[in-house]
Formats: sequence, structure tokens, C-alpha cells
Amino acid sequence: MTLDKQITQKLEQVSHNELLITMGYHNLKTGHKTLQKFLNTDTIYLWLKIGNYDMKYDSEAFLRALLKALELPISLVKEEIQKSQKRLGCIARMKESYIFIDTHFKRSGVSVLVLAMMEGHRHISIDKELLVYKSKTEIFKEIGKIIRQHYLAHEGKLDLWGEIYTYVYHHSDDNKYIFNPDGTLSEDHEDIPESKAELRIGNQKITFM
Repeated sequence: MTLDKQITQKLEQVSHNELLITMGYHNLKTGHKTLQKFLNTDTIYLWLKIGNYDMKYDSEAFLRALLKALELPISLVKEEIQKSQKRLGCIARMKESYIFIDTHFKRSGVSVLVLAMMEGHRHISIDKELLVYKSKTEIFKEIGKIIRQHYLAHEGKLDLWGEIYTYVYHHSDDNKYIFNPDGTLSEDHEDIPESKAELRIGNQKITFM
């Protein structure tokens, strides 16, 4: 049985008010709010990743206090915390990865303001969680899936930018890999220029969300 399930099972057997008092909460409203937030989080890893501080405990300290109050072995949570910290550390060290969508765009009468506002449509952010602990083969499989879904969802075109030709994946190792719209690696290794539309006022770059 996973630690998450053991905790949930124990919580069903005790008074939450008494539990929170045992954990040292004087403000039970705050304790109940944190406990509910913990229960609403799918895994212990996500609880530690998202982070929480309620003026008494941070995420890790709350977890330790909860296990102690539930009379569950602290060794169980130590192992979970170590695994989570290792994964979070790995993610923190990874560089940002993204996909640039190549449409062979050539500007013809479109204002810089409009282009800057639509610039984000040419990039797909990659969640680092998809990449951690995976081989390049596994990562490329995930990237291919994202590309296929994107191409189909947009019917092969991007508003303003035009027809999609290829996708350029920027990996965390600073290398670039070209993918076809069907999600397969391209045999074409020619460098694809990635111009960027930006709007600046003085030295300040204006970002559109």
C-alpha cells in the first residue's frame, strides 16, 4: 500500500479536530484548510513540489507532523521526501525546452505590434516533468506526440503565420532537432532561422500574454 493510501486510510479513522490539535495547531481553521489542500493533492511528490506554508508548517514539516500524529513510521516519509527532492533537484537543473513552429513566414505589411502579440503562437512550452529521468529516445517519442497533436489541432496552419512546415525542438542539452508534422525526426539537418517579433519601448521589451 502506498504512503498516500495509508495516510488517507488513517485519516478516516480519527477526528480531524483532535488530529490537528495533536499537530500543534491553535487555529483549527488554518489546520483544516491545510489538511484539505493536502488531501486534494494527488501525490506526496506534488504536495512537496507545489509547496505550502500556513504560518506554522511548510509542506515537508506538515507531512512529518501529520505522520507523527497518525502514528505512522517517519521512515516512510523520509524515503518519499528524498525521492521527491532528488526529482525536483533534477528538474531545477534542467534548462527550459521548447518547440519552435516553422512556417517560412515572411512579413508583408503586418504591423510589428500584431506580430509581437501573436509571437507566442509559434512556440510550444515543454513541461520538464515529461523529460525527467527519460532517455532521448523516450523524450523524442513524447515530443513527437505533442507535435502530432498540435498539427492536427491546428489543421496544419497557424493564424497569421501561415502553413506549418516543420517543428524545431530545443532540447535541454542546447541542441536542436527538427521534426516533421507527423512527429517523426526529420533527416533534414539544415539550420532553420527563428526570427522573433518583439515590441520595445526604449530598452523595455513588452511581453504579451
